[in-house]
Amino acid sequence: MNYIYQFFYFLKTYDNFVMPILFLLVVAFGLVNWLCNPYRRQNKKIAKCTEKLLHPNTCNEQSLRILPKEYQRQWRAFVRSGASKPSQTMEFVPCKNPLRFLLVIVLGGLLSVGYGVLFFEDFSNTSYAWFVAVFAISLALVLIVNAQINYLNKKHAQQRFAKFVLQLNKSVTGEEFSLSAKRKAVDHAISVIERNKSCAEKQQIVQSVADVLREKGLNGVRTADEQRRINLAINNLLQTYARQSK
Repeated sequence: MNYIYQFFYFLKTYDNFVMPILFLLVVAFGLVNWLCNPYRRQNKKIAKCTEKLLHPNTCNEQSLRILPKEYQRQWRAFVRSGASKPSQTMEFVPCKNPLRFLLVIVLGGLLSVGYGVLFFEDFSNTSYAWFVAVFAISLALVLIVNAQINYLNKKHAQQRFAKFVLQLNKSVTGEEFSLSAKRKAVDHAISVIERNKSCAEKQQIVQSVADVLREKGLNGVRTADEQRRINLAINNLLQTYARQSK
């Protein structure tokens, strides 16, 4: 009880200092959250990538590595899927935007509640009642404005992303990048087959080759050139194994 008494005594004794400070905290809380745009960095990267797409011969996998991580994953999904347009696999990802400076404003709210208690103890302290009312209204307005700013930031980011995807659809063909990814998969499979030439166990050789073909999605339909290259690598592997078995 002694601590509670000291708390209310402090509020009442230093009210001319505490109340203005609490209002300044509300203003600082609003400014910090209004100025923090979680989409700022994402917008810069997407704008830079869109600018690259507007120039000829700049649309390649290297130029798209500046995208945010969540969109790089979607881009890789587009390349692997064989979709005709990037818009079929890419979608806007909203950013989390938690309230900043929240603990301080919660403590300020508790202090304002203290002034409300002092008013109910002595109704002659009408200044405390006005303070609590104005503090609550100010905080509510700050939160409403913050929600509106967050909405506008998100909408602007969605427009940037839509413009980027539209330009990407004009600049990129799914077939081009799917063939590139498939070519890399075939090269990787052949390199694994080549490394298995020194393997002594036949079962291990067969299992390793089967695993890499399945992992790279090459155990289904292949083009004639892909089949020819894989057959050549497997034939070299079998010849090496036959020589080692003599």
